[in-house]
Amino acid sequence: VPVSGTQGEFTLDAPAGAHVLTVSGPAFVKKLVDDVKVEPGKTTDVGTITVEKGRSVSGRVLSADGAAVAGARVVGGRQLLGTGSELSLSLFGGGNVKETTSGEDGSYVLAGVGDKALVVAAEHGEAGRSTTVPIAAGASSVVVDLRLAPPGALEGKITSKGKPVEQAIVMAAPQAAMRGSFIVKSGADGGYKFDKLTPDVYLVSAVLAGGGGMAGSLQTRTIRVQAGQTVRLDIDVPSGGVTVTVTVKGQGGARVDNAQVFLMSGQVVAASGDEIMQAFAERGDGALRQAFVVKGQTTRFEEVVPGSYTLCAIPFPGDINNPAEMAKLAEKADSLPVVCAPRKVEAQPAEQTMTIEVPPAPAL
Repeated sequence: VPVSGTQGEFTLDAPAGAHVLTVSGPAFVKKLVDDVKVEPGKTTDVGTITVEKGRSVSGRVLSADGAAVAGARVVGGRQLLGTGSELSLSLFGGGNVKETTSGEDGSYVLAGVGDKALVVAAEHGEAGRSTTVPIAAGASSVVVDLRLAPPGALEGKITSKGKPVEQAIVMAAPQAAMRGSFIVKSGADGGYKFDKLTPDVYLVSAVLAGGGGMAGSLQTRTIRVQAGQTVRLDIDVPSGGVTVTVTVKGQGGARVDNAQVFLMSGQVVAASGDEIMQAFAERGDGALRQAFVVKGQTTRFEEVVPGSYTLCAIPFPGDINNPAEMAKLAEKADSLPVVCAPRKVEAQPAEQTMTIEVPPAPAL
C-alpha cells in the first residue's frame, strides 16, 4: 500500500494471525518487522518503525563516446530480472529494486540500497544500454559511471532427445554479474530470442521444467554478444539413463527439515549461498540439476548423464509454503552455509544414491 504525505502513518487491512510487515521506499533500506500479531476485530499498533538511510550508489550515465546522457533509466537491486527486450521488471516489489532517472548532466543516485551485494544497470531508448555492474557487499557508498552501448541480440533453438523443446525457460546472465538476468521462453519450434542484450559475455541456461519440486534439466553455455549484431546459440539438453536419489543428513545427527540441492557437472567449490552463484558462473558450460528437499524427504534426479559432478546442499529453516517465513529467509539467503562434495555418476546401475551431510540450518 503506498503511503505519502501522512508523516509516515499508515493503516492496512489484514487477516488475523501472525505476519511479517515490510516497509520500503526510495531513500531508505527495506525494513522487515517480524511477528506482527493481528487479533480478530482489533487494530494492532506496531508503534514507530525506524528505518536506516543505508548506503547509496551514484555516478553518471554516459554515452559510448563519453557524453552525459539525460533521461536514462537506472535500476539497481540484489536481483534484476528482465525480459528479451526490457532491462528490469519490478516483479518482487519496490523494496527489492531501486530505480531513478539520470539528470541533465547524466548524474544519478540510488539511495538506501543496503549493505548486501547488488547489481546496477542503465538504459536509454536511443543511446543504448550499459553492462550490468556488480557492486560488492559493504557499508560504504559507491560511485560508478554507467556507459551505454548499442545492444546486440541473441537467438537460437532448444532441443532434447533430438526434438525441439517448447516452453523451455531460457536465461541469459552476464558471466561477471549473475544477479542481473534476462528470461524468455522457447516457441513451438524450440526457438528463442533476446532482442536486446548489452555487449558482454553471457551464461545462457536452458531449463526443462520438472515436477515434484525439481527444476529439471538445466544446460548452460557461454557466448559473447556483440553490439549491433545477432549471434546464434543452439542448446541441446542431454538426457541420460541414470536416476540419482539424494539424501541430505545433518552433521552429528542434527535434524534437517529443508534443503536446496544442486548436482552440477564438473568441479565447484562454494561455502555460502553467495559463493555458489559465482562458482556456477565461473564454471561456464555444463549441466545442473536442482531441487528442494522438504520435511526431510529425499529427492530424485532422473535421466542424468554419467560423468563427474559436484553435489551441493544448502540447509535452510522455516516453512517453504509460508510466505512470511520465506520473506525473512530471503534476507539471509546469501549467507546460508553450503556444503559441496565431488561425486561420480556411473553408467550402471540405472538407480544410484548419494548422501551429503550439512550443518544445522541457522535460525530465522
